[in-house]
Amino acid sequence: MLETRTGKRLSVESTQAAELYQQAVDSILGSESGAAQALDRALELEAEFALAAAARYCVAKDVGEPGAEAYRALAERASPGASNWEREQVDVLEHIERVWGMMGHPFVALHVAGLYASAGDLGGLERCEYTISGKAAGVNRDVSLALVSALSDFVTGDYPRAAQTLATLSPGARIGIGGSNVERILVDLLESRCLARQ
Repeated sequence: MLETRTGKRLSVESTQAAELYQQAVDSILGSESGAAQALDRALELEAEFALAAAARYCVAKDVGEPGAEAYRALAERASPGASNWEREQVDVLEHIERVWGMMGHPFVALHVAGLYASAGDLGGLERCEYTISGKAAGVNRDVSLALVSALSDFVTGDYPRAAQTLATLSPGARIGIGGSNVERILVDLLESRCLARQ
């Protein structure tokens, strides 16, 4: 077994596969290209590398790549031979699916899109908007789309448009995002930043 930089054990024999996995993680965290290719090569070297398959699934899902489910299935098949911490990472995939399924709820949309916005990941924000657009029409969908749109505009520097979109959300709608003042404060803060940058 090899170790990651954090000291966690990897259930692989190939040093090159482990290095490719680390390279892919660095690319993902740095919002750089090349993660998919590094993970594909790691899986060629170690076909039962559960952690690489789980990461590859996330990359494929993130960009809307067809066949993403094959990586998830591989991760789940390979996980019994992996260490406990690696199996835990594979188990997280189910939770990711659950969250994406709830993107039509403003609370989830605000927080997931907020993570993408803080990373400056416009592709992630576009995927949020696309996912929400496929939800049933209604108030939750409209508020969710407004939040994601405003965050996208904020990231691209279109502060007037972001402020205009946020102005359509009443104080009641803002509190309704999460049922408390926390989400209202987050939206108010974003709106005030937009207004200050106009």
